[in-house]
Amino acid sequence: GIIANMNTMPQDQRPPADPSALRIGTPWITTRGMKESEMNQIAKWMDEVMKIVQPWADLKFEEFEDNVKDSRKINTIANEVELLCKKFALDIR
Repeated sequence: GIIANMNTMPQDQRPPADPSALRIGTPWITTRGMKESEMNQIAKWMDEVMKIVQPWADLKFEEFEDNVKDSRKINTIANEVELLCKKFALDIR
């Protein structure tokens, strides 16, 4: 539930088709009214997920995705992210 994508960064040695940086969609966080404390929590969740998936780094994408879907820890984090998003719901009219 967190928007992110790969992006280039200054002095990136890799080509644009294979960027080395991760871009986090923070405008959506501030648009919802979240502040520093929520961003700290989001960063903690991201750190947790990266630690959980690290042992799966060499798996093929389908296997990796299956492990993610089956992970209780990741599903718990996903539910916590969803609750935070509901607390800071977007008012789209």
